[in-house]
Amino acid sequence: MSESTSDSSLNIRGLILVPAVITLGITLLRLAGELEHWSPRFFSAAAGGGGAIIGISWLPFLFGPYFAVKLARSGQGASGVWKTFGLSLLGFALMIVGGFIGFSPQFKFPGREILGILLMVVGPTLVTLGWPALFKVLVAYGYAARIPVAILMFFALRGHWGTHYDVLPPNYAGPTAFFGQYMFIAFLPQMVIWIAFTVLVGTIVATSVAIIVGGMNWYLQAWKKYAVFSGRARREEYWYFVLLNILIAIMLDLIDALTGSFSRRAGMGLLSGIYALAVLIPGISIAVRRLHDISRSGWWLLFGLIPLIGPIVLIVFLVSDSKPEQNQYGPSPKGIARSLS
Repeated sequence: MSESTSDSSLNIRGLILVPAVITLGITLLRLAGELEHWSPRFFSAAAGGGGAIIGISWLPFLFGPYFAVKLARSGQGASGVWKTFGLSLLGFALMIVGGFIGFSPQFKFPGREILGILLMVVGPTLVTLGWPALFKVLVAYGYAARIPVAILMFFALRGHWGTHYDVLPPNYAGPTAFFGQYMFIAFLPQMVIWIAFTVLVGTIVATSVAIIVGGMNWYLQAWKKYAVFSGRARREEYWYFVLLNILIAIMLDLIDALTGSFSRRAGMGLLSGIYALAVLIPGISIAVRRLHDISRSGWWLLFGLIPLIGPIVLIVFLVSDSKPEQNQYGPSPKGIARSLS
C-alpha cells in the first residue's frame, strides 16, 4: 500500500456499497438463524452474540484491508503506515479505557458515562492524523452496517423475540423502561461503541497487513541467512523480522487454541512451539548482525540476561541507527542499499 497525499476525489458510497450489502445479508441471516433456533455455534441467541461464527463483528477484519487497498490504489493512501498503526493502537486503548470508565461498576463518580463515551469517540478520530480517507470510509461503512442493527433491535426489544438483539446483558442494572433500555443496550452501543470498534479494528488490521507486506522481504532475507553470524543487519531487517514473528506466533497460538493443542502450563501450543524452535537460530543470528551494525560484538546479547537493566540496554542497542561507516564487521548495509538503488 503506497503512501500518498493525493487530492483525488473519494467515492465513499461506491466503495462501501458491496460491503454494506454483504453485511446486511449476514445480519438478516443471523436473525433468521436465531429465530429458527439453528446451531448456537453459528447463531447464538446469548447476550452479546455468544461469539457465534455468523455475525458482522468479524467483518472489519476483512473490509479494513479491502478499503485500504482500494484507497491506496486510488491515491488516497496513508501519510505514514507506521504512524497510522500507532495512532490506531492508541485509539483502541482509549476506547477500552472509555468503556471501563463509562460502564464498569468499579467507577461511580458523576458524569462517568459521558467521560467514557467521549473517550470512545476521541479514540477512532486519532486515525484522521494518519489516514483520513480510511477513517471516513470506515465510519461510513460502520454506520451502514450498524443502523440496520439498531432498527432491528428496536423491534426485537418491542416484540421480545428471544434473540441476542433483545436479550439483556447479565446483571443488567440500567433503565427498565423500554426507551431507556433501547438507548442503553442498543442505540448508544451500535452508534458509538461499534462504530469506534469498526474504525479502529479496521485500521489496525489494514495497517498490519501493509506492514507485513512491506516487511516480507526483510523477513525472508533473515531466513536466507539462517545461521549467518557474520556481517551486519540494519534496523528494518531486524525489527520487521521480530514483528512478523510476533504476528505469526499469535496466529499459531490461535490455531492451537481452536484445535485444542494449546498448553496453558507451557504458555504455548504445538504449532507455536515448533515455530519457536525453528526461529531460535535465525533470531539469534540476526540479533548478532544487528549489534555488528552499531559496532558492537554479538556477545552483548548475553547482557540481556541481567534482570531489568540488561533487556533495557539491549533494546536501546537494537533500535539504534546503523553506523554509516564501514566497521570491522563489514560495510554499512545502508550504503550498500543506496549504491544498488
